[in-house]
Amino acid sequence: MSGLNLDNVNIPEAGMKGSLRMSWSTDSKGNAYVYPEVQYDGAGNLVFIRDSKKAFQNALKNRDYVIMTPEEAKLFTEHYKESKKLKPFYDAINSGNY
Repeated sequence: MSGLNLDNVNIPEAGMKGSLRMSWSTDSKGNAYVYPEVQYDGAGNLVFIRDSKKAFQNALKNRDYVIMTPEEAKLFTEHYKESKKLKPFYDAINSGNY
């Protein structure tokens, strides 16, 4: 992907730099939308969107989300970097039982 800056961005709330930070929000029907808070700006740079409502709206606009149950969304966003804790979740998706 030419023209994209893949450098890590500062995420003050986490006290770190990174290229991925996940969050989730629910709609009026109880569906949970999992989306990144680190997204591309219009110039091709990764930016941390501190305002969660803005990050969610931007993710919806760009179709950069996954729909889950609230329980799954909570588990995924808290442990997405810990593959052992998510193994049952990934196994269910891979087996078609999701």
